[in-house]
Amino acid sequence: MFFGLFKSNKSQVSASEPKKTRRIAGKYDAAQEGREDRRHWEYTDNLSPVQANSRAVREKIRRKSRYELDNNGPGKGIVKTYVNDLIGTVPSLTVAIKDRDADAEIIQQKFTKWAKKRHLGKKMRVARQAQLRDGESFAVFHGNKNNAFPVQLDFTCLESEMCQDPTYEVMKDSEYQNVDGIFYDSNRNPVKYRFLKEHPGGLSYHSIQTSFQDYDAKWVHHFFDEERPGQARGIPELSATLLQFANLRRYSKAVLGAAELSAELTGVVETTSNAEDEDGPDPLDVGEEIAVNRNTLTTLPMGWKMNAFKPEQPTTTYGDFKKEILTDVARPLCMPRNKSTGSSADYNYSSGKLDFQAYNRQHKIEQNDLEETFLQKAFELWFEEASNIRGYLPNVDIDDITLEWTWDSDEDIDPSKDASANETKLNSNQTNLKEIYARKNKDWRVALLQRAAEIKFCKENGIDTSADKKTQQSKDSSMEDEEDDMDEKGGPDAEN
Repeated sequence: MFFGLFKSNKSQVSASEPKKTRRIAGKYDAAQEGREDRRHWEYTDNLSPVQANSRAVREKIRRKSRYELDNNGPGKGIVKTYVNDLIGTVPSLTVAIKDRDADAEIIQQKFTKWAKKRHLGKKMRVARQAQLRDGESFAVFHGNKNNAFPVQLDFTCLESEMCQDPTYEVMKDSEYQNVDGIFYDSNRNPVKYRFLKEHPGGLSYHSIQTSFQDYDAKWVHHFFDEERPGQARGIPELSATLLQFANLRRYSKAVLGAAELSAELTGVVETTSNAEDEDGPDPLDVGEEIAVNRNTLTTLPMGWKMNAFKPEQPTTTYGDFKKEILTDVARPLCMPRNKSTGSSADYNYSSGKLDFQAYNRQHKIEQNDLEETFLQKAFELWFEEASNIRGYLPNVDIDDITLEWTWDSDEDIDPSKDASANETKLNSNQTNLKEIYARKNKDWRVALLQRAAEIKFCKENGIDTSADKKTQQSKDSSMEDEEDDMDEKGGPDAEN
C-alpha cells in the first residue's frame, strides 16, 4: 500500500539504449612515462629477490665496493666507525636462573672465558665489516682440537664467494631449493650450506674448483641484511651511494691538480706592443718560461707588464661539498654527519645528541637481531658441548636459562653529570648497579668486591681516601644543614 509513495520521478531507461560509461580521470604521476621519465627509469625490472641478487650481480658490485673502500680514506673510516660502534669490544653475557644464582654465575664465567679464548668480539667485527663491504659473510662453527681448552667449539669467518655451488645443481626433483650454495626447504628455512674448500681468488682454486663441503644449517650463521621477502643473498650495504665515493675522489684530484698548477705559475707576462716593431724588445713565444729570482725587483720593457697568476682552487665551497658528499654516502647506515666526516666542529651538545638518535636506534635494532640469531646459536652450541663434559657445568636445563647481552656504551662526554644522573636514578630505583656496570662491560659483583677490598686495605693501613673523606664531609654538611633548619623552626620541642 505504500509502494506508490516511493516511486522515482526519473524516467524509465529502455533496455535497448546503451549505458553511458564515464572514464575515471584519477592517475599517479609516477605511472606516467614521458621521454625524460623513460630515460630515468630505463633500468627498472620485475626480477625476484633471488634473481636481482644473482651471482653475476653480486660479484660485480662486490669488486667495486672492495676496490673503492680499500682506496678511499673516508669510506674506510665510515666502515670501521660503524662496526666499532655496533660491536664494541665484545658483547658481555649475563646468565639468570631462577633460585640458582650460584649456578648461573658459573655458567656465565665459563662462557665468558670461552668467548675470550675464541676471540668472539674480534671475529664478530671481521664478519660485520665483511657484511658491510661485501654484502654478506658467514660464520661456520666447528671443533678446534689444536687449542687446549675444555670446550673445543670454535668458528671461522668466510667471505661471501666461498658459499656457492660449483656444480650448479638445480635439484628440480628435490624438496630443497638451491640458491647458489644455500639449500632451503619448502618453508624457506635454510637446511644446509655448501662452501668451497678454496677461495675462488686463490692460486690453487682452478685445479680443485669442484671441491666443496656441505654443512648443516645448525653450524652456520649467515650475516646479511634482508631487505626483501624471500631474499637469500646480500649485496654491499653502501651500493646505493658507492658512486658518490668515486665522485668525491675525482673531484678532490681535480681540485688538487688545479691548485698545484696555480702554485707552480708565478705570473703571466703580457704586452700591448706590436710584435713587428723593430725597435721594440724581442718577442716571446706563447708558453715560454721566464726565470725569476726570489726577493728581487725587476723591470720590464715599455708596453709590457707582469700579472700575478690568480689561483681559483680550492674554492671556498670545497669543504662544504666534501661534507655533503660524506653525509650522503653514510645515510644507508643512518650515520650522522659528525661520524661520517670525523668532525663535530659544526655541532653543539644538543644537536649532536639529536642527530645520534636514529644512529643509536639502528644499532639497538641490529644488536637485538644479533642476540636472537648469532649469539643465541653460539651459546646453544657451546652449552651443548659443555654439558657433555663431566663436572664442567651444573646440571641445568637450557630452557631454564635466561640470557641477557650487554654492549659497550658511548664514552662519557661529561663524567660528572653522568655520575650525578646515575646516583639520582639509583636513589629513585630507576636503575641498578648491574645496568650501570654493564654499560662499561663490567660485572657489578666483581667491581664491588674489588672496591670493598680497596677500602679494607686503606683502613688497615691508615689511608684516608679522598672519596671517603668527601663522603664524610657531605654527611657532616647535611647534618649541619638539618640542625640549622631545626634551630630556625624552634627545635623539635617547639610549640605550634
